[in-house]
Amino acid sequence: MTTHLNNSRRPLLMRHLRFVVAGLVLGATAAFATPAIGFGSRQAQPAKIVSDSRERVAASKTHDGKAIGLWLAATASGGQCMLLHVDGSAPSAPLGNAGRICSKRPAPPQAVPIMAIVTWMRGANDRFEVILTGRAAPSSGITRIELLSAGEATTLAIGRGYFVGALGTTAESGVLPDAGTSFEVVGYGPRGDVIARVDLEELLALAQPKS
Repeated sequence: MTTHLNNSRRPLLMRHLRFVVAGLVLGATAAFATPAIGFGSRQAQPAKIVSDSRERVAASKTHDGKAIGLWLAATASGGQCMLLHVDGSAPSAPLGNAGRICSKRPAPPQAVPIMAIVTWMRGANDRFEVILTGRAAPSSGITRIELLSAGEATTLAIGRGYFVGALGTTAESGVLPDAGTSFEVVGYGPRGDVIARVDLEELLALAQPKS
């Protein structure tokens, strides 16, 4: 399932959230998904990856110690795939067993400082691992990404501007762990100045389909 923010629907809120991303990816299982910035549209057939171009740009661990890897790979058509892989989950699956985002051709420059992607992956005991990935735009000047939650700051693994981290587990997809706990992604410049903030709860609320 993929949802997109519509900038014209909530102009006042979007001015307040000027650093929010334009897309949120919600995935309960490994699937193709497309945020509104940086990658192309959904493809009926998997993009052909140039295997020797694969590069792990960031790594982290789930709450129970499984390794999470965020990989980049070029496609045969000149585009790029971002591959999310969790060790020990469907071990026979190819790289990207937790999902992939691909473009057919080179993507345009990222228009916001932080692109954030939240993925729900079914884990043990019918619970979902909630994984945060994303990218700080090269033009943003961001050199460090932190996740603020429950009064604590965790520095996320980051490479070439891409980042990955685990938020915890939930009983259902589409919601964040620990109801009532805030999750905020903050990007800092080289001098420790705050460049961008993304509140994940507000982002999720904006991305929900309106009745």
